This record gives sequence, C-alpha cells and structure tokens, in this order.
Amino acid sequence: MIAKWRINPVINIIQDKLDKALLIVGAQAVTYVAGKIRVNRSIVTGNLINSITYSTRDKFLPLTAKTNGSNLSPSESQTVKIGTTVVYAPRVEFGFIGTDSLGRKFNQAPKSFLRAALKENEGKLYSIFQRAVKI
Repeated sequence: MIAKWRINPVINIIQDKLDKALLIVGAQAVTYVAGKIRVNRSIVTGNLINSITYSTRDKFLPLTAKTNGSNLSPSESQTVKIGTTVVYAPRVEFGFIGTDSLGRKFNQAPKSFLRAALKENEGKLYSIFQRAVKI
C-alpha cells in the first residue's frame, strides 16, 4: 500500500506532462501545416487554412485499465489528431477523379498539404514533444 500511495502522484505528474505535451505538439503542428499551405500558393482557400485543427483524446490510462477486455499501453491511449473539418479537404489532399455526390465532375490532382507538412516537420514536432515531457 505504501508503494502504491507514492507512485500515484508520480503517475499524475507524468499524465499531466503527457497531456500538456500533446496539446503543445498539436498546436505547433497546426501552425506548421497552415504555414505550408500559405507558402504553397496552389492552395489559396482561406477556409482550408482556417479549418486546420487538432484534438487530443483518451487520457493516459494505467496499464491495468481495461477497454473491451484488453490492456491498454500508454502508446495506445495517448494521441493527438491533426486534421481539418472541411469536406473537400480529402479531395485536395489525395486528389479526386470522377463525379461527386452532387453530380460535379472532377479531375483534380492531389496537392498534399497536411501529410507533407507533418512529414516535413516530424523531427521538430518530436523534439518539441521530448522537451515538453521532461520531468
């Protein structure tokens, strides 16, 4: 019991650090992606730039936590998602050839803005995360 009592505050500190680190990385990733869109003049819609967002989900769970009967590890339970809320964003990112649900015909080449910016800044984002979780 004594060891458990001493470990819980440490786990709380680590959880807080991870939560804050994910928020910092998410915000910085949005900045990088929006900056890449602004530099890449082929994507000129302000709506797309302003829609880039991030969210965190599933706070850190102890290894004994159960979800659907299986143990979760920290890497499975901590995430930050970077994305956009506009419906046409996948068409811009991946391209689209064909007719959409409104009957419009497209022959649009992909203009990767999200994945390219994240890949380009992966090392920087990892470094930011590492600094944020130092105890």
